[in-house]
Amino acid sequence: MKTKCGIFNSYFQSQCTILQTSSFLPPFVKKNPKTLDKIIIAQNQITALIRKVQAKKSHGHDGISAKLLKMADDSVSHPLFIIYNNCLNKGIFPKKWKKANVSPIYKKKNEKNITSNYRPISLLPL
Repeated sequence: MKTKCGIFNSYFQSQCTILQTSSFLPPFVKKNPKTLDKIIIAQNQITALIRKVQAKKSHGHDGISAKLLKMADDSVSHPLFIIYNNCLNKGIFPKKWKKANVSPIYKKKNEKNITSNYRPISLLPL
């Protein structure tokens, strides 16, 4: 017998299959001269954004809650400033930032016991 988690995982996974076709994407044409290395992040901007996070916001797989992040806003803003700027300058982002906890959310249709009446939401690290 499959667990609820396994059933939802199979269903959501089946909704994201790769189609094998002979089509192809046209060549990428850059329409804007701006690049990520031109983005400037200031430490005070990070602190301000942390303070705006809703305290009850759900956290991702890292287990760092919004409440904890808000309590440590001044302490973490400088390390985050260094990390974010290194990521932008080098064009490398941690693989862990690309992972998410996926939770099924009921779509308010007829029956709760049908998996297609749910949609996935991704909870990312704050």
